[in-house]
Amino acid sequence: MEHCRRGGGGLYYRNRDEFVEALRALMTRSKLREQLGESGRQYVRQYYRWEAVLGRFERLVTMVQKPRVTRRPHHRRRQRPFGRGARRCRTA
Repeated sequence: MEHCRRGGGGLYYRNRDEFVEALRALMTRSKLREQLGESGRQYVRQYYRWEAVLGRFERLVTMVQKPRVTRRPHHRRRQRPFGRGARRCRTA
C-alpha cells in the first residue's frame, strides 16, 4: 500500500467490496489504467533504477565506515530552581 500511495501507480483496498470497486475501475477506465501505469513507471525509475539503489547503498556504507566519536557523559549538577537561598513566594 505504501508504494501505491507514494508512487501513485496503483489502487489499494481494505476489504472485498473495495477490491471489486477497484477492479471494476481498472477494467472500465482506460485513462485511469494509463495514468497509473505511467506514474508507477516514473516512481520505479526514480527510486529503483540501479544508479539510485547503488547511490543509497554507497551512502549507507560510507556512513557505517565513519569512526564514531565517543564522548563521556556530561554530568551536570542539579541546579536549584530559584538559585541559592531563594525561596518561592507563597500566596495567601
